[in-house]
Amino acid sequence: MLEIYLEAELKDKIVDLFLEKGLDNFYCFEAQRYATKDLLVSEKEKVSGRKDYVMIKVFAKKKQIKEVVSWLSDLEENRYFIYTDKKNKDKENI
Repeated sequence: MLEIYLEAELKDKIVDLFLEKGLDNFYCFEAQRYATKDLLVSEKEKVSGRKDYVMIKVFAKKKQIKEVVSWLSDLEENRYFIYTDKKNKDKENI
């Protein structure tokens, strides 16, 4: 399993990309990233103390997970975070 946390405004772009590439076993959830005010950008974020994010859970084998991670390489690194479960323990920025 792969969890991807990304800024909410990237959701449609990533979901479309996954579907285009034939990935069909994933879930998408709304999430919020809580942080100190100096890590938040907009006034809304600074007042609420959080930023809107989306969590995408991908259920796939190790080989496909590496492929999915490579699809994200065009995104700015600070706009998403990736977590894999212990079964797929390959830590190349994963």
